[in-house]
Amino acid sequence: MNESTDQSRYLILGATGSLGSATVAKIVQRDTKACLLLQGRTQVGLDRLCSELPPQISTTTVVADASEPMDFESAISELVHRDNGTYLTGAVNAIGSLALKPITRLSLDEFRTTLDVNLISTFTMIRLAAPMMTRTAGSIVAISSAAAGIGMASHEAIAAAKAGIEGLVRASAASLGRSNIRVNAVSPGLFDSNLSSALIADPTALKASLALHTLKRVGQAADVASVVDFLLGPESTWVTGAVLPVDGGLRSLHTRPTL
Repeated sequence: MNESTDQSRYLILGATGSLGSATVAKIVQRDTKACLLLQGRTQVGLDRLCSELPPQISTTTVVADASEPMDFESAISELVHRDNGTYLTGAVNAIGSLALKPITRLSLDEFRTTLDVNLISTFTMIRLAAPMMTRTAGSIVAISSAAAGIGMASHEAIAAAKAGIEGLVRASAASLGRSNIRVNAVSPGLFDSNLSSALIADPTALKASLALHTLKRVGQAADVASVVDFLLGPESTWVTGAVLPVDGGLRSLHTRPTL
């Protein structure tokens, strides 16, 4: 591949998941000549995603499991440097998990795996992507959760991981700003995805969740991906160190019932 910094080059981790594939769709709508570096858990999923993209979109893929941090780091490092890659325009980590257990039922292994999949994979992305953005301005986007900012029962593992991501994003933004690299996060509430499908299918759980969301609806992956793409794109060049809520009001609004 002949490399030119005129061509945008994006790293998308978790590309085959609901949010990852929605983010890919938003990127290619905005940037019709983008080069995409895609990570997923299966080659079948990656091949399916690539087959749905416009033919002019260049793709490079790697299969890697974020629950195995050392192997994951090695795979992502190889991905970003493949084809003599020397720069990135943007990077987003759409990998996630949803371990919903109270702390008294949460094993240490489950807690550690949640940290590996969410926080450690985000650390890996930032550490590997940032050196490849020093030639031109770059944007890095992580995914947090409304659970990082409010106390939600049975969310101990994911709340700890996502709160760590928010701290990592702010500190990285401060460190990397001098290189014109922006680091931000998006903080979703409940949205329709592979991870949330069981919860959404449970009428009791869904009713309880919707009661916490001021807009009283489940979000869509595209709702979140639109904000991710905004942060990756050229219209957010003065935004860094931010955690943008895309959560139907969950994190900041508490609607009292009508008396």
